Amino acid sequence: MIVGSAHAPTDRCFSVTVDYDLPLRKMIEAGHYDEKNPRINAVNFAVTRHGRINLDITVLDFNYAVEFREVLMEMEKRGIRTAELHELLAFVAQYPLERQRFGVVALGSLWRDDDGDCRAPSLY
Repeated sequence: MIVGSAHAPTDRCFSVTVDYDLPLRKMIEAGHYDEKNPRINAVNFAVTRHGRINLDITVLDFNYAVEFREVLMEMEKRGIRTAELHELLAFVAQYPLERQRFGVVALGSLWRDDDGDCRAPSLY
């Protein structure tokens, strides 16, 4: 999932309002998730943006297993950036049925787990 409005025919674009000042806990509650990862918390994912804004969120569907660097190269070609956790949660809260159609990953919010592996929040 990326932020920007550059899309190809297979991309899906959504208008999303994101409130970066809303506590992460409240954003997670708004999504009504069946399961929650306790590592998705305000300590692992500090907010770096503030305010309430409208964004175009484009979901890139590669239709095949893709490596992280390939996603970044495609985004660089288009001049777009990766979505962050607050943007992912706002997207799901505003388009709840979309999470049943495809999995989405917020590559703009990364953290290292206890084993030192780099992880990104995702919904499936």
